[in-house]
Amino acid sequence: MGLGMGFVFFFLCLMVGAIRLLTKLSSFVHPHQADTASQPQSDVQSDDNIVAAITAAIHHHNQLKANGAKI
Repeated sequence: MGLGMGFVFFFLCLMVGAIRLLTKLSSFVHPHQADTASQPQSDVQSDDNIVAAITAAIHHHNQLKANGAKI
């Protein structure tokens, strides 16, 4: 039993080492590029449309609840 557990432990350590090695090797092949994208400008008109749609949906839901409709 100890031999089996030792083998599993050795194999898991080997896998961890291999994953760390591959991670370091992949950073040489494909270096990490910093995210240089600027913050997108929010579209005020689009935001107003979203708020209006959500408000209308809440109002419609409340009307259905007030009339006793099953949802």
